[in-house]
Amino acid sequence: VKSDVTPVSAFKELIDNALDNWRRVLDGLDPVTIEIEYQDGGPDGEDEIIIRDDSGGVEEDDLQILFALGQSKKTEIAGSIGAYGVGAKKAIVNLGNEATIRSRHMYSDAGFGFTIDEEWLRDDDDWTVNKEEYDDIEAGVTEIRITDLNTPWEKYRDNLIEDLSETYQFYLDTDRMEGFEPISVIVREHGPDGDITNTIEVEPPEPIDWSFTPMDGLFVRRYEGIDLQSKEFDEEVIMNITVGLMREASAADAGADIFCQNRLVLSGGQDERAGF
Repeated sequence: VKSDVTPVSAFKELIDNALDNWRRVLDGLDPVTIEIEYQDGGPDGEDEIIIRDDSGGVEEDDLQILFALGQSKKTEIAGSIGAYGVGAKKAIVNLGNEATIRSRHMYSDAGFGFTIDEEWLRDDDDWTVNKEEYDDIEAGVTEIRITDLNTPWEKYRDNLIEDLSETYQFYLDTDRMEGFEPISVIVREHGPDGDITNTIEVEPPEPIDWSFTPMDGLFVRRYEGIDLQSKEFDEEVIMNITVGLMREASAADAGADIFCQNRLVLSGGQDERAGF
């Protein structure tokens, strides 16, 4: 279950789920904050990662979808972006071997959750968990606490911040997300004594420096509402394209950036996937 997932993609899967829940519970009409916290346990403690969001929470009766293999509420959300059924589970166990997942729906009097550990992961016969009630979690909040980490935080920390900026640039840029309230993604680090040592609010990348050369019509073009048809599925797919030349040549930055449901899925593609 840990295969084909990296720590960075694991965090993105959990953020995808928070954004889908935000749209399902709040219709994207309230601002949402997603926090990633790293606690340095020091020489005698245990490092911990916390992913927390205020996307509206999960109802008690739906608690199993947070980790039950093959279950999802995403069919209720038009244009959901998270993986179906196994995304969050693979993400959590990739990051660490023990996790406590808890959530309190915005209209619930209490929160509910459960803990899984490596013994549970290795048990081939019993995959049940005991549901617990929590009164110390705020309404509308979902929180995942992960320990017994598989990869040291410092190995992917810088790549994580850069990747989140690129992947969620439409969500982070208030000018791009029409019809939705803005989201904030915050990365916070704590020292061994628990004090905050660093706080980073993830910002969208700088916009492309387009060239508007007048000769030969070499200016930026925008095409919207292209209706794609497929023999393999009946759902309608609408595509928008922005195409142009950068002011300065850069082989590293050139190519096609492909977004699905406003989430970056391919960056700088220069192969057949991007039409090259």
